[in-house]
Amino acid sequence: MKKTIVVADRDESLQHAFMTVFSKAHFEIIHASNGREVERIAEKMNPDVYIVNVNLPKINGIEVYKKLQKQKLLDRASFYFLKDESDSTELLGYQADGVIEKPINFFRVYETVTKEDEAIELTDLIDDKPDTPSQQQEEKAAEEAKEKVAEETAEEAAEARIRLTDLIDEEPGGPWRKVEEKPVGDLEMPMDAGAADEEFLVPALTDEEVKSSI
Repeated sequence: MKKTIVVADRDESLQHAFMTVFSKAHFEIIHASNGREVERIAEKMNPDVYIVNVNLPKINGIEVYKKLQKQKLLDRASFYFLKDESDSTELLGYQADGVIEKPINFFRVYETVTKEDEAIELTDLIDDKPDTPSQQQEEKAAEEAKEKVAEETAEEAAEARIRLTDLIDEEPGGPWRKVEEKPVGDLEMPMDAGAADEEFLVPALTDEEVKSSI
């Protein structure tokens, strides 16, 4: 079941910032620009978490806290005061769950809001949180390295294909010359050296044999 978080501040962009940090699968972020809106949302939706700026228009954050507490709408909800950087309001006398000061550390806010909810893991924040500039640079460098390796591999493969083509196209007599095929019956069998000597050997004639032949 989703938790409902009311973010009450004059800056509407805070709603988008909280939506980026808090997983949509577990949280619904509702923005209120003044104290009256917070009261109406509280009555209709009974949110789980209130993050309310102290210096809201119409009804300030402290008055909102008092009314919600009086109506017992905070018995099962958490309330956090939100303070601007230049705000010096003293809040020690109020039994709120905490004070969030600007500039907001969203990582710490996430931990604080979800500390009692074991079903929601902090990895949701890590997965959804935008990368820091240093992380973006590291990822960019890694991608460039991968692209460079891929380009070098492609170039080496192309050069290998060129070398292979050159070897195949060499003139006859080279290492890749094609051997002419002949039927087995047409193959010339080498003559045995001993047989050749016996075939062409002429016996010597004696003088008597020469005279008788004449």
